[in-house]
Amino acid sequence: MALDANEIIAGAAVAAILAPGCVWGGKRAWSFSRKIGAFLTDWDGTPGRPGVPGTPGVMQRLSQQDDQLTAIQAEVIPNGGGSIKDAVHRIDICIISLDERVSRIEAVPPCRPRPGPGSQP
Repeated sequence: MALDANEIIAGAAVAAILAPGCVWGGKRAWSFSRKIGAFLTDWDGTPGRPGVPGTPGVMQRLSQQDDQLTAIQAEVIPNGGGSIKDAVHRIDICIISLDERVSRIEAVPPCRPRPGPGSQP
C-alpha cells in the first residue's frame, strides 16, 4: 500500500493547517499549567533558603489570623478588669466622678456628653 502524491500533499496540507493550532494550544496549556503551579506554591507556602525568608501557606496564615482575632476579642470584650473595654469604663467612671466634684466646688453644672450623630439632644 503505497501513498500516491495526492495523499502526501493532502497530509502535508492538513499538517500545515493544524500545526499553528497545536502550537497555540500548547502555549495556552503551558501558561495554564504555570498559573496552577503558582497557585499551588502560594497555597502551600515556600520554605526559607539562605538569605531568603520562607513564605507561609494559606492555612498557616489563616491560623495566624485566628490567633490575632482571639487576642483582639480578648481586649474588646469586658473580662473583669484586664481588657481595654474595662479600662475605658474605669476611666469614664473616674471622669464622671471628677466632673461632679469640680461642679460642686465651682458651682457650675456638670459637663454632659455631646450627643452623637443620629441621637436626640
